[in-house]
Formats: sequence, structure tokens, C-alpha cells
Amino acid sequence: MRELKILIAFNYLNDFISLYQLNIKIKPKIAAKFCKMIVQVTVQYEKTQVTCGIDVSQPIATVIKSLCLEHFNIQEPAALYALRLQDTQELITEENLRRKVTEKERLKLVSSPIIEAAEICEKMGSNDDKTLKQTTFDLQKFIREVEFMDEFLRRGGLKSLMETINTTGGNTLAYALTSMQNLMEHDHGWDNLDSFFINKVIKILVRQTLVNICRPATAIIIKLVTADKNSTTSPIRCYGFDVLHDAMVLQPNFLATLVQRFASADYISYPLGKLLRSL
Repeated sequence: MRELKILIAFNYLNDFISLYQLNIKIKPKIAAKFCKMIVQVTVQYEKTQVTCGIDVSQPIATVIKSLCLEHFNIQEPAALYALRLQDTQELITEENLRRKVTEKERLKLVSSPIIEAAEICEKMGSNDDKTLKQTTFDLQKFIREVEFMDEFLRRGGLKSLMETINTTGGNTLAYALTSMQNLMEHDHGWDNLDSFFINKVIKILVRQTLVNICRPATAIIIKLVTADKNSTTSPIRCYGFDVLHDAMVLQPNFLATLVQRFASADYISYPLGKLLRSL
């Protein structure tokens, strides 16, 4: 009974650090029984939806495996699947499982980021404009996730993305540029952008007028200019003003266009001072 009261006092937590510090030993059977953290959720997979309890004290891989086998009769490896919040599509990971999956949460069982990256990379090579537009739209969201991005890069997705930026226009170009902008929020994966691509982004910035195209193009240029070898904040330091200078010379209206962009309310949040000091 003494052990049971102690566990109740600690609210059945799966973290025994406090107990360890008090030098209190808990029998394994009692710990297993009372340290589960079951929450009732709704999970959708394709057209099937179930309401069930999941133990958020378990590793995410164990949670997904249990859902696959016990509720959806999926015989494929659980590693091929992932959980996302149904409303926001946010990926559930080891780090955010307990924080994001709460009572009555609505979840979706979907393909894992590795599978999604493989599918996106394949579709990036499509000659169908509608398919490419939808693919780049989806990429904006997925590229924010490290798990997806690493597989995307491994499969040569960066080359396909740069090619899309070089050859498309309209919303597809806007989505592709935003995808590149979001990729550059990571601390790796964009340290080998060539001069041809940099020239293209500067040309887009000078010659395009649509805000949904110019905003991400401007963000990319800012990221490149401030990623110099003397930077104390950028994780990548192989660009800077010197790298962009030649491309800027080829576009004599670049600085005037840039200042004009920043004068607009659409760009009010951009760090103009930091950029101009780099120039």
C-alpha cells in the first residue's frame, strides 16, 4: 500500500527521477500497472475511424504499431506509417507525443515522412502542370519536418526543387520558392546552392511583381546574404555578399527593387537593416 500511495502522489508519471532521488524502489509490476498514461482519441485511417485509448507513455513507434495491428489490421511494417493531428496535419514525434496528444484529440494514421518524401520526389518530375502544382503546394508543409527533409534530400529532391523554380511560374513557382524558404530554416541541406540558382532567384526578385512570389524570393536572398563566414547566428556560413555580388551586378535594378519591396507593408517584418548592412 505504501508503494501504491507513493505512485498516486506522483500522478502515475512515467518519469521516476523524483522517486530515484528519494531512494524509493518501485516493484516492476506495480510500476507497469500505474505508470500508463492512457488518453482516449479518435484515429482515422483512410475511410475507417476508431475511438480508442493510446498510452502516450510509450514510444511513438510502439503506439503506431499497436494502432496498425489492433485497430486497422495493417500487416505492413509500422515504420511505414506515422501519426498526424487531423486539424493541423502536424507530425506526432517522440518529442511532442505527450504534449500534443491529449484527451479527445483527433488523429490521422498516414504514410511516414520517408514514404511521403519518396512520393513527393517522384511527383516532382511530373510533366503534368496540375500534379506539379499540387506537389509543390504539399511540399511547403512537409519540408519543415526534419524527418521528411532528410529523406527528400537523400533522394535528390533539392535538385528537382531548384529545377522547378527555374522552369515554372505562377502559383507553382510561388509554392516552390516557399518550399525552398522553409527548407532554409533548417541547419543543413542548403550549403551547396550553385550560382545558377542564385542568379535565378535574384532575377525573379527583380522581374516578378506578385507578392506570393517575391516574398519567398526575398526571404531566400536574405538568408543567403546573412549566411556568411563571419555570421554568429547562421548554421550555414558559405554564402554572404561576395557570393551574391556577381549575380547582383547582372541585375542593375536589384537594390532599387529591394528597397521598393521593403517599403511595402507586405514586407514590413523583414530585417532590412541587417540585410543592407551586409550589402
